[in-house]
Amino acid sequence: MIERPRYEAWRSQPQPSAFSPPPRGPNLIEAAPDRWSVSGWLVARAGRGIGAAPGGGQIGGGQAGVRVAYILSPAKRIAAFARITTPLAGEGREAAIGVEWQPSGAPLRIFVEQRFGLDDAPGGTGLGAVGGIDT
Repeated sequence: MIERPRYEAWRSQPQPSAFSPPPRGPNLIEAAPDRWSVSGWLVARAGRGIGAAPGGGQIGGGQAGVRVAYILSPAKRIAAFARITTPLAGEGREAAIGVEWQPSGAPLRIFVEQRFGLDDAPGGTGLGAVGGIDT
């Protein structure tokens, strides 16, 4: 036999719907940051594939590329990366592997890379800085 007061007390409490999110509890386990990142780009602009830099070291016309990075040390903000780029017209495809360092929480990274020409383009060592902002 069901006791009416208990049943009525339970029934009068709000019940979650089937679409309600699960109840939140204390976060006992902090999620580890994802060490992998993948990015890609496509820039459409007029011009040839060879840039204006001495020796044609930069792509001057439209280009596309993909980059994969792995954070080696989250505390020291050091990552290894590999990338492939190609001009949209002409020759100048290249691959590169390198290491980057983010000196602070600012959106700035300093990198050193080894470039490899994929279609008789010259390779070489590159050193640079990349920055940006999140919107």
